[in-house]
Amino acid sequence: MSRVKTSAPAALAVTMAIAKQALRIDEDDTSLDMMIGIWIAGITAEAEKQTHRAFVNRGMRITLDAFPDAIKLSAPTFSVEAVRFLDPDGVERTLDPADYYVDKVTVPAYIVPARGKTWPATEGHVNAVTVEYTAGYGPGADTVPQEVQMYILAKLQVQFESSTRIHGRIWARRRYRSAGSTDVHPGEVTGAIRKLDRRRLVGGQAVQCRVPGSAARRPVGARPMTIAARLNKRVALQQLVAGKDASGAPTEVWANVITTSDGKIWAGIRDLTGRQYVVAGGTQNAVQTEIEIRHRAGIVPAMRVVHGADVYDIEAVLDQQGRALKLMCKKGVGRG
Repeated sequence: MSRVKTSAPAALAVTMAIAKQALRIDEDDTSLDMMIGIWIAGITAEAEKQTHRAFVNRGMRITLDAFPDAIKLSAPTFSVEAVRFLDPDGVERTLDPADYYVDKVTVPAYIVPARGKTWPATEGHVNAVTVEYTAGYGPGADTVPQEVQMYILAKLQVQFESSTRIHGRIWARRRYRSAGSTDVHPGEVTGAIRKLDRRRLVGGQAVQCRVPGSAARRPVGARPMTIAARLNKRVALQQLVAGKDASGAPTEVWANVITTSDGKIWAGIRDLTGRQYVVAGGTQNAVQTEIEIRHRAGIVPAMRVVHGADVYDIEAVLDQQGRALKLMCKKGVGRG
């Protein structure tokens, strides 16, 4: 028996919109869509191989030398298009669907003769029986089980972070000897890391040993928060544009510069320090804030970030090696 795929799935097991939302990539940023699609397809293929299932419909063909008691299909089977066979004279015929029964209750599905029917005689030749069918849960991502989609998204986040991380922020995974060992064991590293932590377990307690001159490191077992986890706020980016006031006089007004459906993008907001500034003869509280967003062109210090009732004036834009932008902002000291 041979089983081959005759057509590829027409859709991804996870929609691009859901994948980008999980990765905190804004909907108007299409620069990584092709790569994300390739990753989803690859992760899906791996999961299908591990589970012996087809998630999204695709065409399949089985060829056999003769009719067995039951023809085993894929899991799950969506539909059977045709059962063809070579009769004893070598003429190809199509079996009437009323002559067979597709058992979709059993996993995987089977084709058996209908009640009161038997398989017809076939030519004594290889590949005398051919079954054309569709395997999968359905034609699109909306029919894929939720637990499957959650697995694909989790693997996608790991793949995305490991492929787009900033080299200076890679933290190597470490391996340790058993408790009581006084040996120092370097972790697995990449070429981007020049100075590494070396750790050891002494009396069952984790002890950190730093390379001389290196900065303080993370606690044993700590993992860096992924960028997708950090970007947990929806913010608007605004810039001053020419406009008119109620009397028709020329003025400048703040307008959104984002073209997403809600006019906002994903961002992470972190307050760094608090200071007091004297503004217009009065005192306002200003907080030095770091706002992280996915990398996008056209962001300049003349703009501002709005999150709910909070307004942040952008003082500087730091490019994180083309992967992200860090906006150094002041909160509470508006430009207008």
